[in-house]
Amino acid sequence: MTANTTPTNVLIIGLGYYARRTYLPVFQQLSSKYSAQIVCGLDIAPQAEIVNTYLQEKGMKIPVHYTADYQTSKCLSSNLEKQLNLLVSKYNVNAVIIATEPLAHFKYAEWALRNNLHILMDKPITTEAEVSTDLCKAKMLLEDFIFLKGQYSKARLTNSDLVFNLMSQRRFHPVFHFVRDMLKEVLEETNCPISSIQCSHSDGQWRFPTEIVEQDYHPYNQGYGKCSHSGYHAFDIVSWLLNSTYTRQKSPDTLELNSFGVYPNDLMAQFGMDDYRRLFPDFDEHNSYTQNEFLNCASNFGEVDAFTNFSLTKSDKTLSVGSINLIHNGSSQRNWVTATGKDLYKGNGRVKHESYYIVQGPFQSILYEAYQSTEDHHCNPEELDKFGGKNHVDIHVFRNNKLFPQWQAHKCFNAYDISQKLSSGETNGIQEESRTNCIEEFLSNIQSPKAVSQQTSNIEGHSLGTIMLSSVYQSLVLRRMQQNATVIQSLKL
Repeated sequence: MTANTTPTNVLIIGLGYYARRTYLPVFQQLSSKYSAQIVCGLDIAPQAEIVNTYLQEKGMKIPVHYTADYQTSKCLSSNLEKQLNLLVSKYNVNAVIIATEPLAHFKYAEWALRNNLHILMDKPITTEAEVSTDLCKAKMLLEDFIFLKGQYSKARLTNSDLVFNLMSQRRFHPVFHFVRDMLKEVLEETNCPISSIQCSHSDGQWRFPTEIVEQDYHPYNQGYGKCSHSGYHAFDIVSWLLNSTYTRQKSPDTLELNSFGVYPNDLMAQFGMDDYRRLFPDFDEHNSYTQNEFLNCASNFGEVDAFTNFSLTKSDKTLSVGSINLIHNGSSQRNWVTATGKDLYKGNGRVKHESYYIVQGPFQSILYEAYQSTEDHHCNPEELDKFGGKNHVDIHVFRNNKLFPQWQAHKCFNAYDISQKLSSGETNGIQEESRTNCIEEFLSNIQSPKAVSQQTSNIEGHSLGTIMLSSVYQSLVLRRMQQNATVIQSLKL
C-alpha cells in the first residue's frame, strides 16, 4: 500500500461536550504532523450559541453549519443529505468524525460510506430508542452492525484504503496494551486462553429526578442508558482482551448471557423524593415532578445500571466465563441540587471506578484497578498516581513460577511505569493519551494505509462487543417481560 499524500479534510458532525474536550484540541495538536484539519462542522440549531461561543473563546476558525433537522430517524432527510453533500463539495471533505447522539450514528455512517468518506465514529456503533424495552430494537443493534460492516466491505471494493474506525480508546490505552502483552506471553507458553474475566465500571454519576426525565445528554429518556453510554467501552475491552487469547483451535462459536437491570423507577425505591428533601432543603425549587409523576414518566426509560454474567463456548464446551457489571449511579462527589451550568461530561460530581480481574487458567491472574476519589483533578502532583488520584492505575500480575521459573510470582505496576508519555509529562492523563492515540492512528491509517486486520479499532473488529451489547439488551427486555432472560447467540455472523 502506498502513502496517501492528499490532505485529510475532516467534517465533524456533532460538537458537544466530548468533541469540544477531545476532537477539536487534539486535531489542533496533530494537524501539522498529518496534514489534516477539521475544515467544517455540522450541529443542530439549538447548540449554535454554545458551539460558537466555545470556538470564539478558543480562537478556532472552523465554519460550523447548523441544521434544524435533528430527528433521530434511521434515514437522512433529503434536506439534511443535500446540506451534507454541499459541505463535502464546498470544503473538499474526504473524512468525517461522527460525534453525535448515538441514535444518529447509523444514518451518518451509512451516508459517509456511500460517499467514500473515511470515518471515525464515537461508540457505540449504533443504539435504538426504546432498546431497553423493545426486543426487536435490541436485536436491531446487531442487524445495524452487520449492515454497516457489509456496506464498508462493499465500499472497499472501489477504495481498498477506506478507513472506518471506532473511538474505543481503551484499545489505545497503554496499560491495556501492557495487559494484552502479558496475556499473549502466557498464551505462547501454555496455549491457554482467558478462562475467566470480571469487569466492573462505575461512572459515579448522580442524576436527580428532574434531570433523569429531561436531560438529553447521555440520556435515559430515549429508552437506552448505561450500556449505550460508557458501558460499551467495557463490552469492547473485554471482547478485545478475550480475542487476543483465542486461537483457531480454541475460538468460541456461541455466547450465552443473562443480565439484570436497574431502571430510574428502581432508583425511587432506593432513594425517593422525601429522601432528597431530607438532604437538600432547596430540592423542591428545582424539582418538577411528584414521585407518582416521575414514576409515570420514567416507566419505559433506559437502564441506569446493568449486571451481566456470560459464557463463551465452542461446541458446547466452555472456553471462558465472565461478568460485566456496569454502574452509572455509583459513588459520586455531587452535593448540589441543580446541574444547570455544569459540564455534564466531567463536571457534575462524576467519579470513575474501574476494575478487571483476568484469569488464564492455573498460569496467570491479572488485577487492574483504576479508582478516582474526586472530580477535581487539580490535585497534588505527588498524589496523581495514588489510589483515588486522577491517574491511578495499579496492575498486579500473578504467575505460576513453580512451573515456569523464569516468571515472577507477583509483580506490581502503575500507569507511570507503563506509559512513557505520562512519566515524562508529555500528557496530562492516561485517558487523554488514549484518545489522542486513537485519533492519531485514524489519521495515520488514512495517510499510510494499513490492512484492516492491522488497524486497532476498525469496525470489522467489533463483532463480539456488538453481539454482547445486543444480547444484553435482549436479556434486559426479556426480564422486564418476565420471560426467560437467558440469551444464546451464535458468533458466526
